[in-house]
Amino acid sequence: MIENERMVTPDELVAEVKKLVDAGYRLATATCVDLGENFEIIYHFDKDLTLQNLRMVFPKDAEVPSITGVYLGAFLIENEMKEMFGAKITGIAIDYGGKLLVTDETLQTPLLKSVQVTSVATSPNGGAQ
Repeated sequence: MIENERMVTPDELVAEVKKLVDAGYRLATATCVDLGENFEIIYHFDKDLTLQNLRMVFPKDAEVPSITGVYLGAFLIENEMKEMFGAKITGIAIDYGGKLLVTDETLQTPLLKSVQVTSVATSPNGGAQ
């Protein structure tokens, strides 16, 4: 758990972001993590060196709304999450259609887990093999 973190659902996301902008917070960045069957996105906000974080966990096949209607600059982060992970972010104000960072020759969704690890073998000294 991150300090100053709130869990939100995709349905709550835009309204919660709007509350933060109304309180004077700016978007610092966002983090996307592939959890296997789910994605986790954490939006990080700052105001006077005080952080607020919105954490959202959702199934990989679920659509989530863009926050670019509140923070236009989020279009870069959200395009990256779509391209690198395949997150289904809808309504991005400036949507590059999968061509912001990758080309036709690039591995599609290069940060998406393609193999699910169920266990890791350990050596006698306790390290992973």
